[in-house]
Amino acid sequence: MKKTVLITFLVILSNLNFGYTQITEISLTDSINTCTNSYISLCFSVGQNDDINPLITVDWGDQTNTIINDQTFSGNDNPCFQLSHDYPDVGQYSIQVTVISSVNAEIIETDPILISYFGYGNCGRINPWVIQNVNCGVNGNSEYNAIYDLIKQNGEVITFTGSIEGLNIYDTPYTLKLNDYWLIQNNLSQINNSFVIEEFNPNFGTPGNLLSFYVETLNNIFEPDYKITKGYSVGFSPMELVNLWLNFENISCSQTGMVNVLIDYPAFLVPFTEELINPIINGNTLSFYLDLQNSYYSSDLTFFMPGTIQAGTELNFFTSITDVSGAELNTINNAINFTGIVYNSYDPNQKTVNRGQNINPNQQEELIYTIDFQNEGNYPALNVRLLDTLSSNLDLSTFRVLNQKHNVVTNLNANTGILEFKFPNINLAPKEQDEEGSKGFVTYAIKEKANLPINSEIENTAYIYFDFNPAIITNTTYNINSLLNVSELQNDHFHIYPNPTQNNLHIESKSSSNELILMDLNGKIILQQKSDFKGVLNLSAVENGVYYLHLRNENSNSIQKIIINK
Repeated sequence: MKKTVLITFLVILSNLNFGYTQITEISLTDSINTCTNSYISLCFSVGQNDDINPLITVDWGDQTNTIINDQTFSGNDNPCFQLSHDYPDVGQYSIQVTVISSVNAEIIETDPILISYFGYGNCGRINPWVIQNVNCGVNGNSEYNAIYDLIKQNGEVITFTGSIEGLNIYDTPYTLKLNDYWLIQNNLSQINNSFVIEEFNPNFGTPGNLLSFYVETLNNIFEPDYKITKGYSVGFSPMELVNLWLNFENISCSQTGMVNVLIDYPAFLVPFTEELINPIINGNTLSFYLDLQNSYYSSDLTFFMPGTIQAGTELNFFTSITDVSGAELNTINNAINFTGIVYNSYDPNQKTVNRGQNINPNQQEELIYTIDFQNEGNYPALNVRLLDTLSSNLDLSTFRVLNQKHNVVTNLNANTGILEFKFPNINLAPKEQDEEGSKGFVTYAIKEKANLPINSEIENTAYIYFDFNPAIITNTTYNINSLLNVSELQNDHFHIYPNPTQNNLHIESKSSSNELILMDLNGKIILQQKSDFKGVLNLSAVENGVYYLHLRNENSNSIQKIIINK
């Protein structure tokens, strides 16, 4: 269906004494955020002479032009008139305006302006609200980063945080509720009913009623119950800084008090402690006191790091809190593990997973994936969309979003396993204009299916779409359920010696095409050679310790424990 795009042109004429038209400034409003009738408005400032029938050409960017040559502009006047235009298809369009003055045939041409048209009716937006703990006598606490489920009339569920835009206002009804998993995690129950949105205001694209959810604690707890609600970290090598954000909360009905915070951080970081209460550093562990004067507290910590840390390096943190008074009984929410990432000067369009290649087949492992993207073009990305092809060996019911840099709308198709992340109106800056503003990411967790057979493989690839550009395809992550054979394995395909070794490890193989990966006990890759290896492996640069050597070819796949003792 055709839809007119709203564009407002502010056209100012300078050099008035010469009596001709000159466009010096253009401002643009895209119709994605409005449901009203659409038009463009051209306004001129005219010099001292009348400009009779100047030739005005509007190139709409869809191979159509509007030509106007029947306007008379009086001297020293500021006339305006309006034009409308219907775009037949969703897409991006470049609009340009040219004016030829009738006074002296001066030609003034604007720079092209790129706009996006997202389709008829896709202008709906909702902004829900949470009011918490009415049974504890605490009103209006809306500090929660609430998670909502929006259920479309066809049963499709869209999960989002904060607010959501780009809804089709004619695809009603929508049902809005708080996410069940989020309620359980926060020891809350939803008091009022879910909202059924029957219609939107066509002028503003919003529902007619306020969407306020009332929640209360499942059980009234009157001793302190502290919780770490969120952990997020990001590092910037060019700035030699790492920022760590932690959210602490007392989810009981008691008064808040003093807690002790303990943070295990990567060895290459140095914490900034000047503003902390009684900080103590012991190895790679920082502890300090925190006075939670309110029921909710957000902490921003800074670490220094070398500027040579490579992009994509993981920042692994473990954080716990302890009630100094000793009155807290429930400590299940007092610790959190999370991983940040280091940014540096390279293209970070990639997908990473927090596990090594081999995962334990005797456990239902949880994998944490991060998709990073960056705008390396020369114009802001108005909307970003990620499509993630989840492996059939993953349990889709365990999916949950952990962190994101920008407001994201998530949709997981249970039939196809396609995971979609939408970042509407993200306005992601070009890299050359704003290095940090050009980047985004989303981190999510999902478990593998229970009782998978040995050697079950889990491969995932993400596709990143900036507006209407072709997909940027990330690397493919790879995990396999494989028993770690920690014996001195000698079989028909591989033979290694000596083990333990000092510097050189001999590897014999009957195959001419081999792959080897040397990993530490945490699954971190130390060395890797992808093809055609056999002979002597030089380990002189590897520190003493116990490692796993993964050897495979077309006939065999084995992992052997080796010991380096120089």
